[in-house]
Amino acid sequence: MKRVKYPKVIAMLACFLGVATTVSSGAAVAGPTLQQLQTSIAGSATLAAPPSLVHSIPPLAGMNPGDASISPNRSGCYGATVKTSIPSNAVTLCAYGKTTSKTIVLLTGDSQAGMWLPALDVLGKARNWRVVFLAKSGCTPWGNPNPPSSIVFGSVTVANCASFVANVRSWAATAHLNSVILAGRAIGKGGFGTTLDPNTLLAGIQDETAAFVATGAKVVVLGPIPSFNEKTTSLTPSSCLAAIRPLTLCELAPGALVPQVELSATRAAAVVGKVGIVDVTPLFCTTEHCALVVQAPSGNHLVYFDNHHINRFYSAWVATALGTLLSPALN
Repeated sequence: MKRVKYPKVIAMLACFLGVATTVSSGAAVAGPTLQQLQTSIAGSATLAAPPSLVHSIPPLAGMNPGDASISPNRSGCYGATVKTSIPSNAVTLCAYGKTTSKTIVLLTGDSQAGMWLPALDVLGKARNWRVVFLAKSGCTPWGNPNPPSSIVFGSVTVANCASFVANVRSWAATAHLNSVILAGRAIGKGGFGTTLDPNTLLAGIQDETAAFVATGAKVVVLGPIPSFNEKTTSLTPSSCLAAIRPLTLCELAPGALVPQVELSATRAAAVVGKVGIVDVTPLFCTTEHCALVVQAPSGNHLVYFDNHHINRFYSAWVATALGTLLSPALN
């Protein structure tokens, strides 16, 4: 999966502003309720220019590769290697949140699941969940229609992904899970960003969710976030924040940024009492605009890590609001 990070822009800003290119470990700022978050987004989604990016959370010039999830990655739990087996002690090695809890929530998928781990870690501690995290970059849980030897990320192939997903299913069958939360990008023939076949995608989501429903766990699918497709636009979060004015040229409508085929397929996969679907758009957008930075009493919160992922600080900060969206599907 191609990631467009904050590369040259960060270096230039760091040099110009005279700030260090590192950020603190970043204990999560106490997060807003869903209503508070939406109020802040409403006041931030039509900014003509961003607020200070020197003291934002995180500082734009301080973004680093570890800010896509919780780092460092634990071997066998998450990564971009060809290894597809699940650690025998995954229930402890790959545990976050309240790690001693008997309520086990599996978070699985690709890097989209990885970006939500900081939020689930916060929720796990607050709600007494042991969050077991098993994911692999590029390995969408919905299946990949490309040839088995196709590379999806790093050295990971479609065949590696299929084996990993199958192994997660097998592990889950005996793990006594209470809930499963799934997140992943959809892939068309030709790779990420190409045209999707809605029927193929829906079938893949239904197949994956059915496997976890069979374990007796409650199953939830997180919908896609608003993202910038480099195959259809030259806009990126970093270039928008650093140089494009008015910023409203980048604060597009949800319909332009949220992948509509993916959103429709996830909605169609809902099964009353068995599979819950969570549209996460309210964590980022009003009905008319999506924010790049959210101004709140706690500070100015950058939303993105790259074109397709939020950063770990924003993920942890919106945990309470995400929990509100999750509750109807998990209760």
